[in-house]
Amino acid sequence: WDLVSATDIYVLVSTFLEGQKKSQSLLKNVRVYMSQFGKEQLAKEHTQGPDLKVKEKRLDQRARQTRVHTGKVVNQESQIDDIAAREYQRNRLMYHYAVVVLENVEVACFVYDELDQMTAHGLSPVGLDLRFVPEGLELPEEDCVGECDRVPGKYTPVGDVR
Repeated sequence: WDLVSATDIYVLVSTFLEGQKKSQSLLKNVRVYMSQFGKEQLAKEHTQGPDLKVKEKRLDQRARQTRVHTGKVVNQESQIDDIAAREYQRNRLMYHYAVVVLENVEVACFVYDELDQMTAHGLSPVGLDLRFVPEGLELPEEDCVGECDRVPGKYTPVGDVR
């Protein structure tokens, strides 16, 4: 979420719909919200810095995997730093979430069926995690950190998304 915006997600879904010969007008808007978890973690980070502690069990498991794959003994301190940084970045994915508003349930089901768990290089290091939001659910306006309802004229994709 450090590099991805509501516009990037809007473009992803809009481009997908266009490629499926669906009208882009079926996509109403995309809004990005700060999650409760994200607010709590950022408050902690503000006073204590980022949590870069690695659980010993996980470290031992990764060290064994590295030795099996490479046959090399890895510098434990360097490996701790790498694992901690990756774990921290993976956890940061939960600081925000996006809500995609579509024309109707049929379109939402189609988008869900086609894009859930899709790998979108440049947007997410893991597969997209799509879910349905119950109709009528009110999301706090103050948690909205970004919004998009059209593809901007001079859009530049993030990463290697084209």
